[in-house]
Amino acid sequence: MDHPPVRARTVAVAVAVTLLALVAAPASVATASGLPSACPGGDVSEDGFPDVAEGTVHEHAVDCVVWWEVAAGVRVDRYGPAWQLHRAQMASFMARVLAVTGGPLPAAEQDHFDDDDGSVHEPAIDALAEAGLVRGVADRRFAPRAIVTRGQMASFLVRVYEHRTGETLPRGGDHFADDDGHAHEANIDAAVAAGFANGYDDGTFRPDQPVRRDEMASFIARVLDAVVEGGYATPPAPDPVLVAVGDIGVCGYDRDEATARLAAAQRGTIVTLGDHAYHSGTTEEFERCWEPSWGPLEDRVRPSAGNHDYLTEDAGPYFDRFGAAAGTRGEGWYSFDVGEDWHVVSLNSNCSLVGGCHAGSPQERWLRSDLAAAGDRRIVAYWHHARFSSGRHGSDARTDALWRALEEHGADLVLAAHEHSYERLVPVDPDGRATADGITSFVVGTGGAWLRSFDRGPLATTATRSAASHGILVVTLGDDHYSWDFVPVPGDRALDRGRSATR
Repeated sequence: MDHPPVRARTVAVAVAVTLLALVAAPASVATASGLPSACPGGDVSEDGFPDVAEGTVHEHAVDCVVWWEVAAGVRVDRYGPAWQLHRAQMASFMARVLAVTGGPLPAAEQDHFDDDDGSVHEPAIDALAEAGLVRGVADRRFAPRAIVTRGQMASFLVRVYEHRTGETLPRGGDHFADDDGHAHEANIDAAVAAGFANGYDDGTFRPDQPVRRDEMASFIARVLDAVVEGGYATPPAPDPVLVAVGDIGVCGYDRDEATARLAAAQRGTIVTLGDHAYHSGTTEEFERCWEPSWGPLEDRVRPSAGNHDYLTEDAGPYFDRFGAAAGTRGEGWYSFDVGEDWHVVSLNSNCSLVGGCHAGSPQERWLRSDLAAAGDRRIVAYWHHARFSSGRHGSDARTDALWRALEEHGADLVLAAHEHSYERLVPVDPDGRATADGITSFVVGTGGAWLRSFDRGPLATTATRSAASHGILVVTLGDDHYSWDFVPVPGDRALDRGRSATR
């Protein structure tokens, strides 16, 4: 089943696409063109798809159409690049392109075909037919299950572009011999001249060959690019990203340099989970053990304080280094918003040094007031000492009241460190019991300090853990979901990636 797009947007005719198992088409040798305007650089999909091989010619286009919400996976973890398309599915793709670039087509006033009745694609088919963008194959027949060919795809692309822009693309200029006299020849030539489609290395277009889903992505991404470059649409804003890691700067050890390079390559806000400069957070250690690697990233950093930061009196160098970004000196808690939907809270788990973390403490009272003011935004919080952990330090109950306040306000995520290891726990209630409606937490103490092996078994709520890899956690925050990806330093192995709906 083709899952709903990853960001909700009102699209009247952009219906969910139900894909049935299809016979795979032969591999295409068509190459993807550059996509400078419509598609941002790098991996822009929410989680990527394991079945879209890295470095293949259509990989970036697949990411692009998913990011635009024109297409989604055939399953949550599969794109189905070799699958073919039905005409009904193509109608939904066309309707989505029009919707995301300028608004949905008006709903159809009549039922145009008999053979699509009850299909999830019927609203898109009828809206497109009413706009003159698709035609049936016979009287009141659309043939929704018929396979889309490359020639038909060219016509679809040209019609969508012309409808959205009001331009008429020039026909003519015979590009291929194998489409001479073909019903779609004029639109093939127009699509090729406009840069939407291209042929094969042997000089053919193969107009009757079925279209694969990865090839379709490249075709549609090029149309999106032309619409954006022509000033007819604006690319959607990407979902906000948090890059999370703690236990970082160690002099004479190169892992912090490696994680800094990973963080520099990621977009988004860097949330540091404490213990920035070993061993004692002195001014000299910040200058020698933090500044060379992570210092250049400081304008993106929103920190939280660790116990090693407080080994120098009142964490003075920590507050000197980060200034207002670390919150009020002597407190160290603060909040900020990212994107339209998320509220992020940085807390201080060095409880005894900041007036406590218990119910009624200054920090707990501030947190409840802050969460109440956040309204209906999704909530993610972070601090240093993990409330729940199977690492050497174990679960730290000092932040219980903070966790309970977050739970009462429907928080989705808590990020922590302190353990020099990685762990993801399933959603739990404030007492640490697994529940589908609880808070998911991560321990990411893998920023550069020496790793520590586990000396106890996992918790019943441990989803995965490892003390073998340094790296960063990249959390992408959608309007109704979040995804995560632990990115290891080169030479270490990837640990964990996934996606979850918000509470």
